Amino acid sequence: MTLLLGWIGSAASGLRLTIENASILQQHRPAVFVFNHQSGIDPIILCRLLRRDVIGIAKIELKSHPVIGPLLAFGDTIFIDRQDKSSKRKLMDSASNTLSGTLSIAIAPEGTRTKNTHSDSCMSVGSFKSGAFRLARESSRPIVPIIIFNSGRILRPNRLDIKPGHVQIKILPAIYPDDWQKESPEEMALKLQTTYDSQLKEYASR
Repeated sequence: MTLLLGWIGSAASGLRLTIENASILQQHRPAVFVFNHQSGIDPIILCRLLRRDVIGIAKIELKSHPVIGPLLAFGDTIFIDRQDKSSKRKLMDSASNTLSGTLSIAIAPEGTRTKNTHSDSCMSVGSFKSGAFRLARESSRPIVPIIIFNSGRILRPNRLDIKPGHVQIKILPAIYPDDWQKESPEEMALKLQTTYDSQLKEYASR
């Protein structure tokens, strides 16, 4: 389902990807794949990148979407209710159980779409939550950062018209729990957020 959605969705939307360090995506699995969320087209991009053996985490509101909801549910997406504190613990338990096998997890550490993606290039990200790093530590799985540079151009917020175009992707080296034994999940989340901001600004300045 993930493989088909990635290829068919990309073809239907006229989406072209340039991926830097693509081999990292297959070399470190199962993993916690983290990505910055700029656009409604991002799920298609992730399906194209990750291809198989991955489960996403999405906000509960998407479950009731007439088109996206059934697709996400069919793919065993883990839904989180951000208004329900107990939902976060259930999410961590479900995700950790998923990672204990052969499946990976894909999660946006901002928890929602980046604001101000109406500009040609979104040059920053929102505040990164620490959940991805907590999950990585609990499951002893690596974090694999995925930076999406300009998907906001393809599908803008609250719009349905997709503009065919080219999206740049960069995969950063995997971060294993052993690499940050002396740092907290909160410290690592902030560190990764700073890295994303730096990479996005560098891209925008070209």
